[in-house]
Amino acid sequence: MVQGLLREIKVPGTGKTMTRRLAWGAPFSVYDDEDGHKAKRLRVEGYKVSGPDDTGMRLAWPPSPWQSVKVGDRLWVRETTSAEHRWAGTKPSLITDTDVWYWADGNPDDGDWTKPIVSIHMPRRFSRITMIVTATKIERLTAISEADALAEGVERRGDRDYWAGLNRGTDAVACFSALWLSLHGMGSWDKNPEVVAISARVIKANVDAPEARAA
Repeated sequence: MVQGLLREIKVPGTGKTMTRRLAWGAPFSVYDDEDGHKAKRLRVEGYKVSGPDDTGMRLAWPPSPWQSVKVGDRLWVRETTSAEHRWAGTKPSLITDTDVWYWADGNPDDGDWTKPIVSIHMPRRFSRITMIVTATKIERLTAISEADALAEGVERRGDRDYWAGLNRGTDAVACFSALWLSLHGMGSWDKNPEVVAISARVIKANVDAPEARAA
């Protein structure tokens, strides 16, 4: 996915400009709601609540933070990274702005790749890719169009051969479905959840840099 973003920065219109995230969090039970007051309150707060027949035990799904993303927001991209060898085993929070930092596609021989810092632990101050949100929509996962699947970073290699990571398919949607399965597990595509589809303009700059703010 990072490679798709970098490809878009290098040659606009050829890389990743969309990302999909689950629209709802894990459901929880709402007991004893015969009068529907609990369901009404939760819906006002943005939750999705099961139907009126489930008065004994309703299910409620909280909105994911991705539903609050709006046009103009800046999203920073986390990547697998490494610090210098001398910082092996050091917590990312203790590595300062003056220390040398390496991304997975740059100077890998100089970084400490014996214990790479996985993307979820990448500090915000070391991000180098920013997505400027241009549009959002909520739709079912399998409603994705061929154009949107291509915008997700699926790369065309030949007339009927698509490539996304290690996933092949006869069209972009089939390839994206394989990618989704690799990220979310078996059966996740068939569940067809609601997702937040975010379109963005991609720039190579830290999310807090002046050029990102200006964009």
